Amino acid sequence: MEALEKILARLIDEESLILDPLITWSEINTGSYNLNGLAQLQTLLIESFSPLADHSERLPSAPHFRVNSAGEKEGMELGTTLRFRKRPEAPIQVLLAIHYDTVYGPDHPFQKCQVSEGILNGPGVLDAKAGIIIILNALKALEASGVAENLGWEVVLNPDEEIGSPGSLKYLHESATRNHFALVYEPVLANADYVSSRKGSGNFTAVMRGKSAHAGRNPEDGVNAMMHLSKLVTELMELNGCRPGFTVNVAKVEGGGPFNMVPDLAIARFNIRLQNPDDMKLAYNAFDQFKLGYGSIDGLSLDISGEFFSPPKIFSDNDQFLADCISEINDDHGLRHSWQSTGGVCDGNKLSSKGLPVIDTMGAHGNYLHSPEEFLRISSLHEKIKVTALLLYKIAAGEIQLPETFFK
Repeated sequence: MEALEKILARLIDEESLILDPLITWSEINTGSYNLNGLAQLQTLLIESFSPLADHSERLPSAPHFRVNSAGEKEGMELGTTLRFRKRPEAPIQVLLAIHYDTVYGPDHPFQKCQVSEGILNGPGVLDAKAGIIIILNALKALEASGVAENLGWEVVLNPDEEIGSPGSLKYLHESATRNHFALVYEPVLANADYVSSRKGSGNFTAVMRGKSAHAGRNPEDGVNAMMHLSKLVTELMELNGCRPGFTVNVAKVEGGGPFNMVPDLAIARFNIRLQNPDDMKLAYNAFDQFKLGYGSIDGLSLDISGEFFSPPKIFSDNDQFLADCISEINDDHGLRHSWQSTGGVCDGNKLSSKGLPVIDTMGAHGNYLHSPEEFLRISSLHEKIKVTALLLYKIAAGEIQLPETFFK
């Protein structure tokens, strides 16, 4: 423990050891589709993690498609998932995961960091490049502790979480099968609470196709896709509250054209959130009924694509065990540790769906993620590095004994 404490103390004394790389990483634009920026950061991440790991890998993303404004599916190239492993033969295995993409594209004005009075403002500093810094320094402390031989670790850094992790999902699922528990480094909530359970989420696109005609000469020969889509939007919104925690948000509508033309294409993009996994079937059944109904109208067709990329995360007994361990460490060091459920989703949902115990808000504390006001409290970096390092140390040293249910 003494060696561990010395390393943690040094990070406080020499704050630049954690702040300088975080600023450098955050000022590299890693919007989910910015392949050049993602590749640039990959190089730095490999340089940082490879010296700690026994195995380092670059993993290509699975094919990803999205529906464009013409209602057609188009392929989108995604970045590379990075995986680092240490002691895969050890009796206890932990997965530490977080994404390195952000919501800010290369054309977004928010590109630089600012430090002021203990606050770091910058693109992706909180969501979630601080998480990478926390993982890196906690593992450095663990490796210097003298007890690490009983604990193997795997780090997965993926490039596409902000769009649902479509290209890295298979790697997350692979990791879930060979680890005993996972820590995901999304930020804690704005009030510093950890997250327990999460709703599930799915993004969908409805493409309504009708028949064009001249709006003055022969409108009766047309089938107005926009009109029928507006009816569908109403029907979708009426699903709100059909089950407890079931919500629908129609986020964007596209289509139409000149005033003198009956529109033959209209598109709606919508999100569904739910707290009961069984309600996913309800949504898909509703889609089937919509497609049958609108498809029975002459000259009209409806296609709905998408999926529930993040199933609901139910807080299990094993999750509660990890939460209790984390709360105790926070207690011992005078740190806040309240817990609450949320409607937001992350890769923790995906790992949990495979039965892996997971706590998914091991990251820093701040606020206003996904906006130019995004910031983190710099002192929370030290706090969260300490919590992870001590948790891993106590498990490796046998001070925390994982229940048998973790090994089934």
